[in-house]
Amino acid sequence: PLVVEAGGPPELFPTPSSAAAPVRLRHPKHDWLARLDLRWYPVPAVSSFEASVGGIRIAAAPFNGWYAVTEVVRDLCDEQRYDCLPAVAAGLGLDRNIDALWRDAAQLVVTEAVVASFAAARVALVDHHALARGFHDWYKAEMTSRGYCPGNWKWLVPPQ
Repeated sequence: PLVVEAGGPPELFPTPSSAAAPVRLRHPKHDWLARLDLRWYPVPAVSSFEASVGGIRIAAAPFNGWYAVTEVVRDLCDEQRYDCLPAVAAGLGLDRNIDALWRDAAQLVVTEAVVASFAAARVALVDHHALARGFHDWYKAEMTSRGYCPGNWKWLVPPQ
């Protein structure tokens, strides 16, 4: 919900579904994936930040951006999250008892579906290769200007 406080007590307003309709995942080569009804919301938003602007502290400052494909894929695939890999592996006909790399094969298909679906929905998404290039450029600039880099490669550019 949206919370607005303007001269009185805070008021809650439901977010219209049209404001951030989920991206429904489809795969360009595997039509059966649509039957899994996988979807993800298009805009990552966080509202628990505190912003400081000109010495004024603003609590619960909203922030949003765009996703890296690895964020969406991990949320969909990790066992402690939505754990879609067994269903995708079944759709691919992979034998999870024999094929030691079934998770990798299924995750690649999910990655392809996320990239294709976000592109079809015209929703911004950055892939892990672009992240690696961008991190390298940023790292060099930080080392030149600060002498160190405040970011951690393994968190900023997770592996596929």
